[in-house]
Formats: sequence, C-alpha cells, structure tokens
Amino acid sequence: MKMSKTAKYLVFTFSTAWVLQVIASILANQLEGMTAANAFRGVMIAVMLMPMAGAAIANGGLKGMGWIPRLRDGRFKTYLLAWLLPPLLTLLGAVLYFVIFPGQMDTTGAYFKYQHAQYGMDLMAMLQEEGIDMNTYLLIQVVSMFPGALINTFAAIGEETGWRGFLSPHLKERFGREKGLLLSGIIWGVWHFPVMLLAGYEYGKDYFGAPFSGMIVFCICSVSMGIIADYTYEKTGSIWAPALYHGSVNAFASLAMGFMNPAYEKYVILGPLPVGLIAMIPNVIAAVLLLRKGRKEAFTWDSRKPSKPSQILRGVKS
Repeated sequence: MKMSKTAKYLVFTFSTAWVLQVIASILANQLEGMTAANAFRGVMIAVMLMPMAGAAIANGGLKGMGWIPRLRDGRFKTYLLAWLLPPLLTLLGAVLYFVIFPGQMDTTGAYFKYQHAQYGMDLMAMLQEEGIDMNTYLLIQVVSMFPGALINTFAAIGEETGWRGFLSPHLKERFGREKGLLLSGIIWGVWHFPVMLLAGYEYGKDYFGAPFSGMIVFCICSVSMGIIADYTYEKTGSIWAPALYHGSVNAFASLAMGFMNPAYEKYVILGPLPVGLIAMIPNVIAAVLLLRKGRKEAFTWDSRKPSKPSQILRGVKS
C-alpha cells in the first residue's frame, strides 16, 4: 500500500527525531557540566531540522511556503506580533503565577546562581570579575532576549517548515480548521516526549505528577502555541513568521525562572514558565482569540497544494 504524504512525513519525522532525542538524552545524562549542555544543545538543533527534512521527503512543496517574506499589506504588523507577543504573554503568565504564589518569587538572582552552580560555575565571582552587579546582569539577560529571538528564528525554521508549512495545512484540509489545529498541536507535543521522559526537557524530572502530568500539560501548551504560530503563517503567507514566533518563544521562555526561588522547582509544572499550567493561561486566551479572528478573516488554501496559501486575506494578494 502506498503511503500518503502525511504518513511519510510522520514516520520519517518521528523516527529520526526520536532516535536523536534518545542520543541527546544519553549525552545529557552521561556527560557533566557545560560539556553535557553543549552536546545536548547540538543534537537538539539537529532534531529541529527533522520536520523540514520530513516535509522534503514527503514531497511537501517546500517552494510554496513563502521563503521571501513580504512586509506590505499590513503583514509587517504580524511579524511584530510574532516577535513581541511571546515576551508579553510570558510576562503576563509569570505575573499571574507569582500573584498566586508570591512566596516563590526571588529577585536576587538565586535561580541563576543555582543554574550556574550545576555547571560548576560561580556566577557571583564571574560578575565581580566583569565588574557588574546582579541587577545589571538580570537587565542584560532580558535585553539580550530580543535579538536572541531573531537568531533563534533560523533554528526554528526547521520545525516550522514541517509543522506549520506542511502538516497543519494537510490536517486542516482533512479534518477542518479547529480539529486540524488541535490534532497538529497534539502531534507536535508528542514529538517531544522522548527528551521529556529521558532528559527532563521543559519540566525536569522531579515535579508534581512526573512524568505523565508534564506530557499532558505540554500538549495543551503545544496546541495553544501551534494555533498562534499557524495564525501568523496564514496572515503573512511566509513560513518565516511562525519561525520568528517560535524563536521568540524559545528566547523568552526561561525569563520567568530567573525570578523564582529554586527551592520551588517542583512547581514548574504550574509555572512560572509559559509551559506551566497556570502561566500558560495568557497563551491559551491569545490562541482562542486568534482562532476566532482567523475564522472571521476566512483564510483560504489551494487544495492542490495544501502547504501553499492561495490567498491570505480577502482583498489581499498572496
């Protein structure tokens, strides 16, 4: 029996990425310090390229994904949305979380000190050598995340080509808009399971309800983020828009942890990271609003090439 394009994509993308995730997890668990972190990060960059490779192997029409971004017809605003919405939602989620759990907040940089200590580094000694204090360090961390989001875009493009450029349009065409986006988001979340189980990706290994609560919560998060990413793709007709959104999410995701007392790490399943159940509430609300907005704007797709938008908005040429 001949496999469909979607089946080819899923088989390749999952099999290759899961093998690489196992390798990344082994390296993270067997090596130590920054050596482990760098090895893990290097393999995970390769993991992020597998959806693009899967779309190419499945003959997913990579040429029709809008590789040359257009900034006219109001699309520039959507790129700004993709870049700046993640830090806003991350901030709102963290504020919500710390309002509920004010005792967990720490503004002395305790988490950054704890994080560096895990790699055998003394953060305060490093800052003293550089001649800066903790407040300046925290400010540098925040400011650097904005250009960091732009840099992350080039890593995220590998994933977005597969998830938003190829899979999501096919699923929406077959199951309808809402069901297609729901299924696409769940699949995206499940794709991360090996590295979550073996390396403690996103939540660590010692949190409430581990490991199954993390997998469920992460799928909720991936659905909401997938809806927002998909909206930016439909609105601009360029795969760079969801890649920018994805890159911005990755850049700002860890921001809130810098203001958490590390003694409360078990609560990470709830927040303050945007993948936590409480801290993701602003993301979920934004996803629902954009889903409704997208429905009203009546995006249409070329059924012969599901990965290529034939018209982005009424009255706007693609």
